[in-house]
Amino acid sequence: MNDLKFAFRQLLKNPGFTAVAVLTLALGIGATTAIFCVIDGVLLKPLHYDQPGQLVQVWEAPSPGKRNSVSPGVFLDWKQQSVRFDSLAAYNNADMNLTGDREPERLNGLRMSANGLSLLRARALIGRTFAPGEDQPGQDKVVVLTHQLWQRQFGGETNAIGRTIRLNQETYRIIGVLPPDFLPFADREFVIPYVFAAEWLNKRDGHWLRVLGRVKPGVTIEQGHAELSAISERSRAFYPAWKKDWAVTVVPMHEQITGTIKPALLVLLGAVGCVLLIACANVANLLLAKAAARQNEMAIRSALGASRWRVIRQLLAESVLLSLLGGVLGVLLAFWSVGALRQLSAVTLPRAEEVGLDFRVLGFALFVSLATGTAFGLAPAVQALKPDLNTNLKEGGRGSPGGVRNRVRGGLIVSEVALALMLLVGAGLLLHSFFRLSRVSPGFDPQQVLTMQLSLPEKKYTDAARRGAFFAQIVERIEALPGVTSAGLAVSLPLAAGGPPAARSLPAARSPR
Repeated sequence: MNDLKFAFRQLLKNPGFTAVAVLTLALGIGATTAIFCVIDGVLLKPLHYDQPGQLVQVWEAPSPGKRNSVSPGVFLDWKQQSVRFDSLAAYNNADMNLTGDREPERLNGLRMSANGLSLLRARALIGRTFAPGEDQPGQDKVVVLTHQLWQRQFGGETNAIGRTIRLNQETYRIIGVLPPDFLPFADREFVIPYVFAAEWLNKRDGHWLRVLGRVKPGVTIEQGHAELSAISERSRAFYPAWKKDWAVTVVPMHEQITGTIKPALLVLLGAVGCVLLIACANVANLLLAKAAARQNEMAIRSALGASRWRVIRQLLAESVLLSLLGGVLGVLLAFWSVGALRQLSAVTLPRAEEVGLDFRVLGFALFVSLATGTAFGLAPAVQALKPDLNTNLKEGGRGSPGGVRNRVRGGLIVSEVALALMLLVGAGLLLHSFFRLSRVSPGFDPQQVLTMQLSLPEKKYTDAARRGAFFAQIVERIEALPGVTSAGLAVSLPLAAGGPPAARSLPAARSPR
C-alpha cells in the first residue's frame, strides 16, 4: 500500500505525463476490450440451449464445401431411419400478415416440425409448446408466440393463452409464449407447425427445407454424419439423375451460426492487439525518459539500503497503477463503442443481443491492464538493476550516457513504427479492396430500381393459375403507375444472400426519375 500511495503521488506531481500515458493506454485497452466483448458474446459463450454441443444443422451438399437446403423426401429418409439422432426437425421462414382489430401488420415467423421446439428443449414461459401430431393436417392451427410479440400485441397478459389471431386470413389458437432469453431465430416473432403436403413425401428433387438435429449422448457429430450419409446412399436409387453425386453435410450449430463471422473477428482482435502493443511501446518510452530524470533518486534509494527488488517493486507499482487508470478509462470507452458496434452490426452480426459488458469482459480488461502495466514497466525496472552509484551520486554529475537505455528506447521506437506501418498498410489494402469492389459492375443497372417482397396466402391462392393471375395483374398495375417504365417478377434478387426462399416473389419496377 505504501508503494501504491507513493506511486499515486508521483503521478499527481506530473499531470501532463500522467494524462498522456493514461489516454494512450485507454485507447489500446478500450479497443482490445471492445473487440474481446464481441468475440466473447459471439464466439466464446455457449449457445443458450440444453447441451448445445449436440445440436447440428444438416444440409445436402451438391459438391465439397457447398451447402444446399434439403428436399422433403430426403429429410423423411433421415428422420425415419436414423438411430444416432435423438430427433431431426425441419423448418423454414413464414412471413405472414397479422390482421384483426388492430392495424394490419407484417410478421416474420417460422414454420417448424412439431418436434422442433422440443428438440431445442424450449420451455414455454406460459402455456406449452407443440404436442406430437400438431404438424398434421387439421391439427396445425396453433401458434407459439415469442416474448416480444406477446408483449407488443397482448401487453404481457397471461389470458392470451387460448385466444386466437389471424395469420394470412387463417385463425390460429395461441398455445404458448417463449421466454425472452430463448431466441433461436432472432428476427422471428412466432412459430407455427410445418405441415407436409402429401405430394412432398417422396419428393427428392426440390430443396426448401432447413434441418436441425440433436445427436444422442455419447454420439459424435462425425458418427451422426456417417449415419446420414449411409442413409442417403441407400436411397440413392430414388434420387433424380442430377442428384446422384450429392452428399450430406453436418455442421455443429455453433459453427453454423458464427462460422462466417469468425475470421473477421479474429482479424479485428489481431489489429487491436497491435494497437495495444503500440500503446505499450509509447508508454514504455515515456517511462524510460522519466527514469533518466530519476537516476539520482534511484541511486540514493540504493545507497540507503534499498534492495534491487524493492526499487523494481516501486517502479512496477507506478506502471501498474498507470495501466489500471488507463484500464478504467478504457472500459468506459469500450462500453460506448460496444453499443455502437452492436447497433451497426445488428443485421450481420450473429448473436448480437448477447454482446455486452459482463464480469468475464471486466476480468479480461483487468488482466490486460495488469499485463500491460507489467510489460511496459519492465524496461525502466530492468534499468534499475545495475545503478551506477558512483557517477549518479557525484554532486552535479550528469549521469551515465545510458547506452543500454538508448538502445532499448531505439528498439521500442522501431517496433512501434513497424507495427503502425503494418496496420496502415492493412487498412489501406482493405479500403482499396472495398473501393474496387464497389466499382465492379454487377452485370445489370440497379439505379432507379425499387423492389418489394410478396408472399400470397396459401388458403386463398391454392393453385398456380390463381397465383399467376394475381402476379400478372400486379405487374400490369405497377407498369401503369406514373413514372414507371417497366416492371417484372423474380424468385430472388440478383446477388442476394442465400437461396430463393419458398413461396416468395419479388416484383421490381424501374423509374426514369
